[in-house]
Amino acid sequence: MVDFAKPKEEEVADPPLQWLCRWQIQRWPYAKIAKHYDVDETTVRDGVESAAKLVGLTLRKEVLDENQNATDVQ
Repeated sequence: MVDFAKPKEEEVADPPLQWLCRWQIQRWPYAKIAKHYDVDETTVRDGVESAAKLVGLTLRKEVLDENQNATDVQ
């Protein structure tokens, strides 16, 4: 049985790895991640790119829609 209880603080991944999961798996845009973690969007982007490089992951692509909102490529 999987335990979905809130992990202890020391079990939580470093923020850049959390951001990478939000970006790559949950498909959150950088702006949403930045707002959720109360950090600058550039910090999030740099952290995601660094974490992806660390684990050897190719990041999904992001494009701007007609309203200049970030969306992912299908």
